[in-house]
Amino acid sequence: MSVTAPSLRRALLRGSAWTLITLVLTQLIRFGRSVILTRLLSPSVYGVMVIVWAIITSIGLLSDVGFSPCVVRSPRGEDPDFLNTAWTMKSIRGILVFIVALAVAYPASLIYKQRSLTALIAVTAVCALIDGLGSTNAFTVERRMIYRRISLLRLANEIFGPLITIIWAVFDPSPWAMVAGGISGAVFLTLGTHRFLPGIRNRFQWDKAAVAEIKHFGRWIFLSSGVYVLYSQGDRLLTGAYIDPATLGVFGIAATLGTAISGTINNLTDSVVFPALSQTIGLGAARLKEVLYKTRLVTDALVITPTAILAITGNLLVQSIYDPRYHEAGWMFQLLCIRLIVLAMIAGGASSLMALGHTKYAFLQNLCRGLWIVIGIPLGWKLCGLRGILLALALSEFPVCLVTWRAMAKYGLLSVKLEARSLLFALAGVAIGYGVLGVVHAWL
Repeated sequence: MSVTAPSLRRALLRGSAWTLITLVLTQLIRFGRSVILTRLLSPSVYGVMVIVWAIITSIGLLSDVGFSPCVVRSPRGEDPDFLNTAWTMKSIRGILVFIVALAVAYPASLIYKQRSLTALIAVTAVCALIDGLGSTNAFTVERRMIYRRISLLRLANEIFGPLITIIWAVFDPSPWAMVAGGISGAVFLTLGTHRFLPGIRNRFQWDKAAVAEIKHFGRWIFLSSGVYVLYSQGDRLLTGAYIDPATLGVFGIAATLGTAISGTINNLTDSVVFPALSQTIGLGAARLKEVLYKTRLVTDALVITPTAILAITGNLLVQSIYDPRYHEAGWMFQLLCIRLIVLAMIAGGASSLMALGHTKYAFLQNLCRGLWIVIGIPLGWKLCGLRGILLALALSEFPVCLVTWRAMAKYGLLSVKLEARSLLFALAGVAIGYGVLGVVHAWL
């Protein structure tokens, strides 16, 4: 399916508007939720759940074959046989994630010396079963660049699940409050994809040609996700082996603030940039490059500048809003912002390579991340303790940047001048951040 430049521009603008509105509201809701929960739950509770969610997420990533991008870019992306086969494979994957989580629950409790992890991991793994049953209509609306309903559904889910968590935590400030919220949110979102989103009614089906296409597209994503685990969850899993649950809980708040930004980057890239690039892959490298940097102009302004501001003001923000038990998360978050700025710079380029079908570069990028984390966290801890770990995380995207730029140059997608433009957005954010600090200190 191809579209004209004007219709693509309109779809891109509509998609950007809906995605931006949803992201802003989502992050405000998540921010408010974390502020409330840090007053209801102790850092040790957060620390235990950091490990639980990291384990469940890691298992899920180890079995990821990229169903969403495959449907979005496939010529058969509107074929019910293809969609039902993808749904069947996705459902099987959910069952496998659940079984593996049950198997690792007890060993994890021994490794982290937390007996409660066995039950917490086993029950939380139900989320994987539920997520696996989510309709492929969520992929279809992104393929068609129809964002209103999926945006509203995701926004409603951000309210429903956390609301259950908060109500439970009022009466029982334990990790089970977060488990209950997670399962409730998974049920709500899965039902919503079937009932609220336009598209087919999924049923179990096994089309061999569809299976072959999904496997072919997903082979590098599967390997990429395997090493991506080390990057996205390795910081929590490895750091949890060095520090106590309370300190890990504080680190978890900093990581959660960072995830809000990385989630914004990923959502903009997956929901707007990638579909737009996928529509232009048949028009040549020059057109793809043009669309890439036009979308980058928007994402740089929306993500890089605000993140650079937070890199300067993050500590002030955390100490002004969060419970005193979590104030140490401020300086941690500031360091993590360095990683997030570089991630924002390369996300579009990585997406353009994915749109061209060069999924091996996603593997190479995540391999760099994984190796950096595995080596950097133990080394950082040995040299500088917790600050060394945070510094290693802050620098983790720089080698990935080199891999991405080299691949973009190979396929005629790289513009050094326009990449430098991103640095200007970052410098503007730093200047604004110091200006904010100056005003606040003068006022105080």
